[in-house]
Formats: sequence, C-alpha cells, structure tokens
Amino acid sequence: MTRLEIVENPIQQIPALGLEIELVTLDAGFYSVDVINYLSRFNFIIGVAMEKVGIHGNFDGDYTAKSNAKKATFRLIIHHGREKEYLAKGTNLDVNRSIIVKWYNKVRTPIETSYKLIKSFLIFTSSRSWLFRLFIFLLAMLIYTLYLLLKGTTSKEDFRLLLTILLLQDNITILQEYLVKLFYSLFNSLELFSG
Repeated sequence: MTRLEIVENPIQQIPALGLEIELVTLDAGFYSVDVINYLSRFNFIIGVAMEKVGIHGNFDGDYTAKSNAKKATFRLIIHHGREKEYLAKGTNLDVNRSIIVKWYNKVRTPIETSYKLIKSFLIFTSSRSWLFRLFIFLLAMLIYTLYLLLKGTTSKEDFRLLLTILLLQDNITILQEYLVKLFYSLFNSLELFSG
C-alpha cells in the first residue's frame, strides 16, 4: 500500500461509523505531496522530515513541496524540539504556532510512550518458529494488558512480585486458567473499543 492508501482507508471509514473528523495528525513517515493534498480538505498537522525541506532554523510560512510534477502548498512551522534539533510540522490551521506544536505533541506523545512501553514487555528471541514468536507476542501482550489494568492501583515492585508468583506457580493449571480469563477480558475490551 502507498502512504496515501494507508491514510485514505481509515479516514473513509470514519464517517460510516457516524463520527466526524476534527483534526488529522500524522507523523513524518506520512509526509508526501499526495498525502498533504488529500489531507487539505481536513484540519491537519503532519510531521515533516527536516532533511526534505532544506530549512534549518525557525520558520513559519507558506512552503511548497514538489514531487513527480505534483506540488502541495501548506503552512510549514519549524521550531526547536526538546533537544537542540529542529522539528517541522506542516498544517493548514491558522492558529498560533505554539498551539500547533502543543496539539501535535498532545496526540503523538502518548502514542510514542505506549510504543516504548509495549517494546519493554517484548522478549528478545532469535527463534524462527512462528508459533514460538506468536506465543512470545501473546505473552507480552497479556503482561502489558495486566500492567495497564493494575498500574493505577499497584506499584511496580508489587507488579513484579505478582508476575513472579504467577510464573512460578506450582500448579500450572491455575496459571493456565488465569491466562484464559485474561485473554477473554482482553478480547472483550477489544470488542468494546472496536464497536
């Protein structure tokens, strides 16, 4: 699939669910002329790869991207990130640049944080067995889900102790029953959010 198709598919499904699009926010992996031209009918903020724009200082103004005889004109904002690097955002919003950066970060930061958390639960393996890799993935997903369910009420130390107790059960059938119940709650949660 092209970047444009990846963006178009979910956006076309949203009105069918009876929902309205207020703001589309994408990271720099989706920066392309086709995607920006498609997004121009919505309010959007998209990360822009700095090496593609050739501007390496504070900037807020119109910018035209060109690719294969196509072009897209949008507002480009270049600002300092947390470290001393410059970051760029493309948008069609006519609001203060600090608000655009704030809105973008409000959407992207939890996503990046959840990716890091999920990766921390994955077990490294070099096994080529798809069955074993699937088992490792499901186990990591279960542990992460358990963590999400308990993180507000349990400290990290108590959570680790709980995992140790679960994984060192003398009677493996108790652990098996627990995992089956956890799978059911996970799938029920997924059904709840998928509509």
